[in-house]
Amino acid sequence: MLIPASTTDVTLPVSEQGELFEVPTISSTAPWQAVIMPRGGADQDFNWTYHFFWGLEDIIQTFVNMWNSVDSDKKVGLLLPCNADGEVWGDDKIGLPPAMRAAGFEVIAPSKFEIRTDDFSSQINAFKEAGCEILGGLVFPADLRTATIQMAQQSFKPKIMTVAAGLLFPSAVEAMGDLGAGMSTEVWWTPAFPYKSTLTGESSADLASKWEQSTGKQWTQPLGYSHAM
Repeated sequence: MLIPASTTDVTLPVSEQGELFEVPTISSTAPWQAVIMPRGGADQDFNWTYHFFWGLEDIIQTFVNMWNSVDSDKKVGLLLPCNADGEVWGDDKIGLPPAMRAAGFEVIAPSKFEIRTDDFSSQINAFKEAGCEILGGLVFPADLRTATIQMAQQSFKPKIMTVAAGLLFPSAVEAMGDLGAGMSTEVWWTPAFPYKSTLTGESSADLASKWEQSTGKQWTQPLGYSHAM
């Protein structure tokens, strides 16, 4: 059995190999669209692929609900990486843009950035020229820190900044200092969830408490899915 986790860059190729060599593959922590759509879509039959996680339809609704709670010009700049995740998230049929437009937002989607780039100028300039008051997207921690610093340097200050992946861990927010204050992200696991493990009987709060006591660190969102896997 194969059990890949974390980003699509890990889950997708491992799931492909599992299907090829007829090995059961159970995966998580990546939107299902990013694992299924590049391999033929939802109509494609898989014999060895088993994936559990939320989908882009969930994150889109979460983002939109947050953005609607703040007065803005409803212009959203999308910051997405040049990888499998970025392609799916930015897809004009199944990704964020069509759903956001349907919710009444104008979407500005410049070129995708190369992971670990040191220059976000072209994306920032596009957002500034369009007058974006909202910034959304998928940015990993190191890139989010670089982009945030450069946005401050170039006087781009969106009213709302909602980013997936980059705000998963406390250390990523702390690395940005004061620039990280006020950012928002989706939450896909929390100790407040009213569920218990069918394996151990522990509640979400129990799991988080045990983690914090044994590691001395704050709980993180992947904890619940790591336990499940």
